[in-house]
Amino acid sequence: MGHTQALPAEPVVTTASASVETAATPVNAPEASPTTPRPRVDFAFVREQITLERVLRHLGLSAGLRGRGQQPRSCCPVHAPAGSKESTFSVHLGKNAFQCFQAKCAAKGNVLDLWAALHKLPL
Repeated sequence: MGHTQALPAEPVVTTASASVETAATPVNAPEASPTTPRPRVDFAFVREQITLERVLRHLGLSAGLRGRGQQPRSCCPVHAPAGSKESTFSVHLGKNAFQCFQAKCAAKGNVLDLWAALHKLPL
């Protein structure tokens, strides 16, 4: 850098050892460990912690439920378009379970099954 063709670069002297040594081990070297399996999900524990009512509220579906008590109904969020008037989707808030009574859909299950069906995820 900064050299021109008219002025050649000055020789540079560096120091180097006469022998080649292996590199020292790093101070915080990661330990070689066998591959550990992914931790399993305790689905029963998750179902106990999250209620169907809470998930419906989070997804904005609780406003569309009609009826009072433990078993309100609405259009099915899994298969029906928004604003549909059919009431094929039934939830039981006490049991944290849902079911769609349309033959082609027939979605049913617990809170995790609903979340997976709405987001098109495998459980």
